Amino acid sequence: MNAPAPHQGVTPGSTLTVSGTIISNMHSHTVQIQLFAHDHHNSATLASQTFHVDSAGKFSGTLAVPVHMPPRGTTMQLWVELVQKGGPSVSTILTAQ
Repeated sequence: MNAPAPHQGVTPGSTLTVSGTIISNMHSHTVQIQLFAHDHHNSATLASQTFHVDSAGKFSGTLAVPVHMPPRGTTMQLWVELVQKGGPSVSTILTAQ
């Protein structure tokens, strides 16, 4: 994942740019992006979006951040997963502003 940067601040009602590259031997052309209130285990999903992966294996797009978010300073998890059975995933931690 190229963006967002780890521990980047997230403001309620803003948009978050998400981008990255998948490895070349994956057959899926879609990634699922999810923003969780804390971490992806037993946590509320705040936002979700799918992005198309281009022929070079790159994906990019924006995720609308909801107005109602956890309190300022709460760490949240942005989870990116290739839409493929057993597909790889990567995540980063963001901070509510």
